[in-house]
Formats: sequence, structure tokens, C-alpha cells
Amino acid sequence: MTFSIVAFDSASGACGSAVASYSLAVGGTVSYSRIGVGVINTQHYAHLTLGQRVLDKMDAGSPPHEALTQALEKDPDADSRQLIAIDAKGRKSGWTGKDCAETSRHIFGSGCVAAGNYLATEEVVESMVEVFEQSTEELLHDRLLEALKAGDLKGGDRRGRKAAALSVVPAKGDVVSINVDLRVDAHEDPIGELARLRELFRLEFRQ
Repeated sequence: MTFSIVAFDSASGACGSAVASYSLAVGGTVSYSRIGVGVINTQHYAHLTLGQRVLDKMDAGSPPHEALTQALEKDPDADSRQLIAIDAKGRKSGWTGKDCAETSRHIFGSGCVAAGNYLATEEVVESMVEVFEQSTEELLHDRLLEALKAGDLKGGDRRGRKAAALSVVPAKGDVVSINVDLRVDAHEDPIGELARLRELFRLEFRQ
């Protein structure tokens, strides 16, 4: 019941995620990230530790495809999972299990991967990738938000939207680095509210 995108910014080395869903708390249950390592989204049949296990393998040097494969090999519910990941080198991977809903799919773009399940139309993920690739926004979180809006305009989650989240981690942590971590829950227009929070973030942190 979720549509999302993960992406890498080659200019800054940052990685990020944007997600919206009929389910609550997607900022804490779908998207997992680590500074200097990458981002993974786990959805459809989300697992609270699977994302961290994949990040651990990526942190140890495994590319996303290998990290996902290793984690799913030991998962008895792998066929019900949907995962997308990208690392701090821009390498990416995706998985949509055969037992996911009929309208579940993931696609790769330049510097991004988009995925969704219980989609209103297959154009949801295609639009997210297209808009992300064509965006002229300088900052990764703005390109991710544009992509999420595009997916929503194509129908997004066919069951509706209750929650949305936007997160970006920098290439390295230092005294001037700022994590973007914005979350909306139980809202009639979570993506619109996420955009409002993004503007407040811009004013407060000048990013």
C-alpha cells in the first residue's frame, strides 16, 4: 500500500528517500538510511530489521544487489517483500517478490529506483522516475519531493494516502551536515503537508 523512491546525488554524495502510503508511520517502518552508506526502503510486507540488515551489509562493502540478495536468502517471506536500495556510490538494486499485489513493480532510473504496490496505475512509478530525472532542482530532497508529487498525481496508492516521509543523509557526518527527516502521519493530504514542512525546513536551515 505504498509508493516510494530512493536516489543518489552524484554532486554531493547524499542519498535519500521519499515515500507515501495508506499505512501509517512510513517514515519509521519503510525507509532506512545511514550516513555515507546509503538508503533502503522495505515495503509491501515491511520488516523492522530487514532494512538495517541490508544497510549493515552495504556498510561492510557489499553493493546493494548483493546486500539485498544475501538478506532475502534467509527470509522465509522474501516473496512478499518489496525493497529498493541505493548506496553512496550510486549503485542500486530492487526486488519485488512474486507474491506481492498484482500492481506491484519497481523500475530503475538514472540515480534512482522507484517502487510501489497496490498502485492506481503502473504510471505511478514511471512518473516518479521521469520527474526525478528531469528535475532542475539543486537539492536532492527537492527532487525527491517532486518525484513523490508526480506519483501522487498519477493516482499513487489506490487505497488512498495517510502518511508520507522525506529523508536525506549526507555523504559524511560533520558539524555542518544536516539530516533531512520530515514525517507526516494521519493527515488528509500527507504529501501536501510534507511539502509545507519542507518549506519550513528551508526557512529554518537555509537548505
